[in-house]
Amino acid sequence: MEISEWKEHLRAGHEQKNAFFKMHFQSPLLSAERQNFKELDYYPPDPDYRLELQLQEHKEKKTLKVEDTQGNERELLRWGEFRFKITDTDCRLQAYKNSPEDGQIRIRRVKLPVAANQELP
Repeated sequence: MEISEWKEHLRAGHEQKNAFFKMHFQSPLLSAERQNFKELDYYPPDPDYRLELQLQEHKEKKTLKVEDTQGNERELLRWGEFRFKITDTDCRLQAYKNSPEDGQIRIRRVKLPVAANQELP
């Protein structure tokens, strides 16, 4: 994906999220707050932080209990991780699935920096 296409993709995603916050019944904003809501603040896109990464799948898929945005507890499988460097700092993003059949991957930031041999929850 070219940089201009990537920036447009981000812009369109921001518009969708703003519309969700302003109009959707599941918006985290109260009804009165939605009436005055304009848009979320975003940092300008920086191509230095645009990454295309391979998922490093975990051999053992551990189960993790998480709380969703409605306060409900659910279980996710710790499926794999993305490894990369930003300004000489080793970083990892953990990837989770609801089940082995789930076609979507959820991403969770882990505390940085992460040592290359550190075991994560």
